[in-house]
Formats: sequence, C-alpha cells, structure tokens
Amino acid sequence: MFIILNKMDPKLIRKIRNQKKGTLIGVIGATMPSPKYDSDSGIEIGQRLRKYLDSREGFIFTGGVLGVGVDIYEGVIRECVRNGYYSPLDGENRFDDRFFVLVPMYDEDIQLPKSLAQFFSGKTVSSITKRSIYRPPREYLKLGESSSRGRLDIVRAGENMMERREYVAGIADVLVLVNGGSGTLDEAFNAVGTSVPLIVMEDSGGAAALICEAKKDAQNWRIKEQLQRRNLSIEYLQEAEIYVCKRSDEISSCLERLF
Repeated sequence: MFIILNKMDPKLIRKIRNQKKGTLIGVIGATMPSPKYDSDSGIEIGQRLRKYLDSREGFIFTGGVLGVGVDIYEGVIRECVRNGYYSPLDGENRFDDRFFVLVPMYDEDIQLPKSLAQFFSGKTVSSITKRSIYRPPREYLKLGESSSRGRLDIVRAGENMMERREYVAGIADVLVLVNGGSGTLDEAFNAVGTSVPLIVMEDSGGAAALICEAKKDAQNWRIKEQLQRRNLSIEYLQEAEIYVCKRSDEISSCLERLF
C-alpha cells in the first residue's frame, strides 16, 4: 500500500531538485523532543551529515521548526568551522553549509476575534482568518548569517505545515529520523509509502523508537493502529527500506550503501 500525496506540485519539486543538485538528505524530528533525546546527539548528527557531503554534491535540509532541526543546523555550522568548509565566493568568514530549510508559505491560519472580524466586513468569524508569511525561528536565522549567503537558505513548499510535510518525502533522497512526534510520524510514513529510504536513530526516543520497535516486532500495538489509519500495513513497514542506527557514526556507512 502507498500513501497518496495529493497536494504536491510536481513542477515545484522539479524546480527545487534542479536548484539543489546532488543528494538531498532530509532530517525530521520533534519540535519539542521527548526527554530521551539529547541535544548534543542532534548536533553530532548534523556534523556527521555535513562531513559526509564534503566530497559530494548534495544538501541537508530540515523542516524549519525548533527542536531537533536547529540542533542539526548547529552541528552543520560547527563542522564547517572545524574543517574550514569555506565558500570560494565570500571569503574566509563565510561557510559553505550546504543546508536549507523547507517551510510552508504561510503560518497556520489564525481566526480574528469576532468583534474585529465584524468591524472589517461583517462576515462570520469562521470565514475571517489572518495569514502571515511563515518565518523560521530566529535560531535558524542567526546560524544562517555565518553561511556563504550571509543568511538562511529558505525553500518554500505547500500552503501550510501539513502540506509542507508531504513535500519532505517528495523532495528527499533519504530521510534521517531523530526522535519525533505525530507530525514526524506522518513524514516518516510518507517516506515509507513512497519508497524513500529512512535512517532511524533508535536511541533518540519518540517516533524513531516506535518505528524501530515495529520494525522488529509485527505485533507492536503502539504503532500498528497509527499505520492502519494511514493505509499502511505493519508488514509493509517491516519490508520497507529502513536502516536502524544506534550511534551517529553509523549514519555515514548507511549513506555509503545507499549512494
């Protein structure tokens, strides 16, 4: 069975792929990680991924929200600093981070108060919403200032965060799963349903631990129901291209086997 990604624009995917050459490594994880997650491990994963791309074409990307994604980007920048991955265009103070965030066009819709909605148009509250352009957290923006562009590389796909989640699997060549909640599970199942390889950090907790348990045990009830709601069988998950890693230093060998 496959998850059908209905809202993706194939032209936009081709455009992004044409702009971002090489292997696209997406990292998915929780905005508010569970206690088992260690921020230092996320930073180390970012370092390992950037080191892997040292002699290859490609990019690392996250979903542009707080939590795991910021740790990954910090690790990418630290690796650039440690190994001097300078951009040949912008001098010694700028680093070639090979990183971007994939974010939606807009923040989630916010209903205006009834009195304010009626003041503007007299329409019902449910039909009056405020839409603002999605702006990545300042932690990303600050790290992006040290890149070769002097700013964060922002790529937009989807009208809202739910649509953006679909594009993650549509754009990535491989996804690395670190911790994660229900939204991360959606991204992971989209990957499984569209044959995108998934590298799962087993000891990071959250969604990553659930998928590893299900991979090992077909009777694991904690995730079976969630799979069924997404039209995926647990047997399909067990047969999917999922690589389980306990340590960050195992990621490179997984990527080597894939690419």
